[in-house]
Amino acid sequence: MITKINLRPKNKNIKALVLLSDCLASLGKKGELTYGYYNPCNIFNEIYFPEFCNEKVLHEKVQQSAGKAKVILIPAPIRSWRRYLMMLDPRTTPASVLKSLGKIIKKNKINLIRCYGHRFNLVLGAKLKKITGLPLVVSLHTNPDVDIFNRESNLFRKLLLFLFDRTETRCLQEADLVIAVYHSIVPYLRKRKIRRYQVIYNSVQV
Repeated sequence: MITKINLRPKNKNIKALVLLSDCLASLGKKGELTYGYYNPCNIFNEIYFPEFCNEKVLHEKVQQSAGKAKVILIPAPIRSWRRYLMMLDPRTTPASVLKSLGKIIKKNKINLIRCYGHRFNLVLGAKLKKITGLPLVVSLHTNPDVDIFNRESNLFRKLLLFLFDRTETRCLQEADLVIAVYHSIVPYLRKRKIRRYQVIYNSVQV
């Protein structure tokens, strides 16, 4: 199913709030902050990155991943145990983080909430969508049923994934668009009755 979202407001100054499931610092260390990854075709003029971890990342590395967009880093620490709790019960999402990000969205006239991955950041994105009314776009980079759940050997994490499934499904159903970066993810979406999705393959940079 193909869904279109108007990302071209009249002023052409497009701003996105990007919510990541991994720490920016960890992505930087692994060399995954590649040029323009979070700003394909330089569609965004400004990108706001909340920092959920206490680890600091070099601004230059994040800037590289945003292409030509201006990068704004927002301190928004959430302890790891709270992130797990959010996945089980969205009501445990820190009110202070929601309030802070809600104010930033309103003050800076952000146009879009963009989630990479589908963990606690998806829960946060769905919450912010309800508060602000902004469109929520989520990308899935794996089929959790095949690539994560079936291969997980740690019983605690496997139980967490099982319990999170209901929350995850509800949040994905609320998204305006779910991007599957591989066609093999489509059965996962159909099983959970996600109707607003599109397959868009990851680009390979050479």
